[in-house]
Amino acid sequence: MIRERELTVSIMLAGGETVRCGTLSEFAGGNTASRLRFTYAPDYLRRVDSVTISPDLPLVRGELHPPRHLPVFSGLRDAMPDAWGQRLVALEARRRGMPVTSSLVTGDLFLVPNNTRQGDLLVEPAVEDADVPPLAALEAFGPVIEEFELGDDPSDPRLLSMLPLGTSQGGARPKLAVRWTDGSLAIAKFPAVGDRWNVARWEAVAAELATASGLPVAPFTVVPLGGEADVFVTKRFDRVGERRIGYWSGQTLLQQEDTRGVSYVDLLSFVLYYAEDKGAAGERLFRQAAFSVLTGNVDDHFRNFGMLRGRGDRWRVAPAFDLNPFPRPNTVAATPLTGDDDPQDRQLQKLLDRHDDFRLSSAQAIAVLKEVEEGTRSWAEAARGHGLDAEAVRRMRRAFEGEQRDFVRDLPGPDAGGRGVRSTVLTHAPDGPRPRDREWIEAHERADGTRVRGHWRMRRRPGS
Repeated sequence: MIRERELTVSIMLAGGETVRCGTLSEFAGGNTASRLRFTYAPDYLRRVDSVTISPDLPLVRGELHPPRHLPVFSGLRDAMPDAWGQRLVALEARRRGMPVTSSLVTGDLFLVPNNTRQGDLLVEPAVEDADVPPLAALEAFGPVIEEFELGDDPSDPRLLSMLPLGTSQGGARPKLAVRWTDGSLAIAKFPAVGDRWNVARWEAVAAELATASGLPVAPFTVVPLGGEADVFVTKRFDRVGERRIGYWSGQTLLQQEDTRGVSYVDLLSFVLYYAEDKGAAGERLFRQAAFSVLTGNVDDHFRNFGMLRGRGDRWRVAPAFDLNPFPRPNTVAATPLTGDDDPQDRQLQKLLDRHDDFRLSSAQAIAVLKEVEEGTRSWAEAARGHGLDAEAVRRMRRAFEGEQRDFVRDLPGPDAGGRGVRSTVLTHAPDGPRPRDREWIEAHERADGTRVRGHWRMRRRPGS
């Protein structure tokens, strides 16, 4: 039996108005694979402020279908659940008596609440909006997520409150939507079964180093769950108050389902095509690539990169996110810098050789590399400021130290703090909730002339 499901797709435009932009239909059943089609609403096409909702959905009349190599329109993929969310979607589908094995695109879209859905798109019908809890409620979800990760009874009623909170979050790690201290949306990333180090605290270290390296990141904090478990919480950057901001991942820009082996230079041409400020976008991508190498971030696939909608169909690079040091970076295939780069032994010389592609002069490119090197060189001090002990620092050393850091230090030109190059020392505590067990140490200069960047330090107990 062939079934058809139809969803109305709406978009929140830059001025805050939500308008119907088209209809998504899906046919499934029998011996045929699921087939999608999208049709823009005529009224939407007549608007002077209409924008494309996906790179493969140009503003034209008539039926549109996904490219043959994609199962879904790439822009809609970013509004759907990722690996963790799909696990929750399957659970919710079973509870509602919906088919699970067919993995209908419209079913996945339906099961994500609009108020937590990523980006500027909404669909109708959809499940009811999620009742998003405050940061203070995170601790209650820890045991539920751990039991679900271990494969305990999926009919546990405690899961019901978790389902609408986790379906909109990307990635494979357990995540839930929460409210930041100002009431805006945030993402809480919980520990995963099998973690071998404190992922939350190391991500906080990387986010702090990113700020010091000239990379914007959303406000973040670490919330202790008790024992050795912590949750990394970061504010959503696709919301400004109640206004939604369009978001396309690097995977969407490339219009590829699998981006393994695709390099930063490959992505660059797509970033520059859509960017409203091409010079700034090229520099940001160059800086982010260098940061990944100098911090051992091997999880830099292009679902972990994105752009935010600016004016009309022009875009800007989103704040950096999912920055995770890995203790043995040369044992994992990361995103290559260029087409001839080794993904397990990335060479910043290859990135530097392509500076023109990133719209940087050789001197500008070297200055960026030195800024990132200076911004990340105090990684061990930052780690101790986030409560990581000497053994944890020792184990993560290979993520931050090695020949690539030496390569940047040996490049000609002034240090990042020298004349003519922007200083990247973090002087003020990052925005957001203050960790309860730490105090902020302002940037200062030691007696020997060494500059110390601003960092969190474990609060000293009286008498210690």
